Amino acid sequence: MSKQQGVALLIVLMILAIMAALAAKMTLQFQVSHQRQSWLLNQQQLRWLTFAVEEIALPQLRNEMIENPTRNSLDLFAVQQGNFTGQDGFSVDYIIADGQNCFNLNSLRNNAPDTKSEDEPYNTQVLKQLLLNAQATSVETERFVDTLSDYLDADNEARTSGAESGYYETLAMPRAAANQRLFSLNELALLPDLPRLPLNQIRQQLCILPEESQQININTLTEEQAPLLSALFLGGINQEDAMALISARPRRGWVSVDAFLKEAKKQRFTLEIQSSQLKPLLTVRSQYFVLYTLGRFEEQQNAMTSFVQFNPKDSKITIYQRRYRVIE
Repeated sequence: MSKQQGVALLIVLMILAIMAALAAKMTLQFQVSHQRQSWLLNQQQLRWLTFAVEEIALPQLRNEMIENPTRNSLDLFAVQQGNFTGQDGFSVDYIIADGQNCFNLNSLRNNAPDTKSEDEPYNTQVLKQLLLNAQATSVETERFVDTLSDYLDADNEARTSGAESGYYETLAMPRAAANQRLFSLNELALLPDLPRLPLNQIRQQLCILPEESQQININTLTEEQAPLLSALFLGGINQEDAMALISARPRRGWVSVDAFLKEAKKQRFTLEIQSSQLKPLLTVRSQYFVLYTLGRFEEQQNAMTSFVQFNPKDSKITIYQRRYRVIE
């Protein structure tokens, strides 16, 4: 074989090797692209199934609210859960929870700056008691309440322990105080000097509602909300007494807030409170609810949380916020 033939054969082999490498790379890229497209299609299918849950669960909730116009109870939520399976192995679990068995932080928005302690709103005292019960110091408690109130209110007048836009503008990443209602508990991370451990401890007692009133449903409080119930009495009852009071609740709930306060007095607790101040913060009927859905397909999961409001005037249900989370 001549040298030219040897060189030609070598070149052909090199070309074949390059073509084989390119083919292998293209095949791998195609497989990755195919897997990605399949993943995206499955996620889209899961998302549409979670939307379908709203069409199934929310009309059921609406019917329950219409049939029980005066009060809610935990029995209502016991039936507001389910599962359905779609085609090709797709499935969705859902459950509806009360959205008002918690402390609405947006209720601090109308706090007057530097109110004297004797004139401090009862609602604000409840939040402070909740933090103190979670082992926050009095300094941490005052700072958090003042800072949050400043972050929410419409003015630029900083409270004694608070912070307005002037403070936030000096940070490494300058910003301004929101001066509006919160949309998520995660926004608390934007506040300075948070009492993180106490806040984490009471996180399940807190919520964000799209209004500035405080209406805590005593009929849907569970034993997990005993710290909140104790704080509502400004520590006049401990958490064990709070759990006993929850256990004494009728199966279908108290018929009114007055019936609840009567039961509290019947338990002979030391209640260092003014019922006239506590009563406006309580209710036996909710308007806000949370629909949790979790879609599954093989190892993929997609969670959606729908925040809804029931309007008793026209019996309509409105979704005012959705949150999505892909779970790997």
